[in-house]
Amino acid sequence: MTQAQAQLAVASSATAAARARLDQAVLSAPADARVLARLVEPGQIVQPGRALLSLALAGPLLLTRPEQAAPKTNKSDNRSVGG
Repeated sequence: MTQAQAQLAVASSATAAARARLDQAVLSAPADARVLARLVEPGQIVQPGRALLSLALAGPLLLTRPEQAAPKTNKSDNRSVGG
C-alpha cells in the first residue's frame, strides 16, 4: 500500500466515524410539535434516554394498544366504561 492509499484509508475511516457521530446527534420528534421547554443546555452531555425537550403535539394523536395488552372481555358484560 502506498502512502497516499494509507492516507486515503485513514481519511475515509475518519469520515465514516464523523458521520456516525452526526447521525447520533440528530433529534427528531415523534410527530409535529412545538417546544415548550428545553430541559438541557446546548453542548451538555446527557445519558441515552434522558428527556431533552418538553413538547406539545401540534395535531391530533392516535393511540393504539397492542392486542396482547388488551384486557380480556366477557361478551355478556354490558357495563360502560367508568361504570
